[in-house]
Amino acid sequence: MMMMPLVPLPLVPLTVAGMLVAVLPLAVDGQGFRGIPGNFCRNRKPSECCTDRLDDCAVPILGTLCYCDQFCLTRDLEGDPGVSLEDDCCPDFREVCLGERPQGLKQWLPSDDPGSYNLGVCEGAGFKLQHGETQKFNCIECTCDGGKLKCEMEECMIEKEVMEEVNSEPRHYGWKAANYTHFWTKKIKEGFLLRTGTLDPEKLSLEMYPIIQRVNTSLIPDHFDARRTRREWRGRMSSVRDQGWCGASWVFSTLAVTQDRLSLLARGADPIQLSAQNLLSCANLAQHGCKGGHVERAWNYLRRKGVVQEACYRYESGTSGKVPSCHNPTLTCKDPDLYKMEPAYRISNNEQDIQWEIMRNGPVQGSQPPSWVASLLAG
Repeated sequence: MMMMPLVPLPLVPLTVAGMLVAVLPLAVDGQGFRGIPGNFCRNRKPSECCTDRLDDCAVPILGTLCYCDQFCLTRDLEGDPGVSLEDDCCPDFREVCLGERPQGLKQWLPSDDPGSYNLGVCEGAGFKLQHGETQKFNCIECTCDGGKLKCEMEECMIEKEVMEEVNSEPRHYGWKAANYTHFWTKKIKEGFLLRTGTLDPEKLSLEMYPIIQRVNTSLIPDHFDARRTRREWRGRMSSVRDQGWCGASWVFSTLAVTQDRLSLLARGADPIQLSAQNLLSCANLAQHGCKGGHVERAWNYLRRKGVVQEACYRYESGTSGKVPSCHNPTLTCKDPDLYKMEPAYRISNNEQDIQWEIMRNGPVQGSQPPSWVASLLAG
């Protein structure tokens, strides 16, 4: 059976409109970092202060470094010891390392409130962040650092500007875009990893010969809907299931073909829904769970072991993103029947062969190699 195709995620540019940033100086009036509130040397590990001159005796501050050794007290201009600029000691160096009592220093970048310090504000359309504060814009996390807004270099699954552009000219683009809530705030790389999941076929699968079919092309209609065209198949086709945020398309596509074909064969019995968690947790040989798997190994597990129905082994990985250990559902389930399948077979890539197989036997499975989808995302 062929593998169900995966739909590549759209590649959209990242735009965060209306952001304004203010850049503030790192030192004021020759007093270095003095007057900036906070614990710097006091929180340094493994020791607060250094007696020797060590370049790594430093603490990050406002995009640069301040120092906690006694050689930080003055900085010479072009090597001339007689000319000194402001020191580059951390704000609490004198108090922590020299034992000096805090003195009434001029406040660094004072605001209107004499008890607060403005270390740089990042402000734009609908937001205002103080230094060190973080905010998420769709899927992009940004941090205000000394008046500069620093954002992740990522692409989002949904972009408002792209939706508005598409919907402004639906006739031109041929479709309308919608904002699916469960895709909002998600990165493209998350969608690619967790909303797909079928890995490239293994070598043995690629070497399988397709079955030979005697296709009567005159019987192939222009349109065929398995849910409606064949009367005996009505009500026996399962709906599309949501794999959630788990790269388990290899599980869901395999089970969709399995349960639909079993339902078509058992015409008088009720349609079934097979357990995705059973297959995901237990068909784990050389598989990667929510990070992807091979459909041929899923088919092999169904042939050898089989799975129970969904009611016996509920799906949870789509919300948790984790794959629990396999357990034997037949010991606790009221309906412990295991559903198995015959070995999978391959159909040629010929369009008419695929159409003929669907008309006669039901759904098939197909895939796009992840490497091909990745090339789309890379532009």
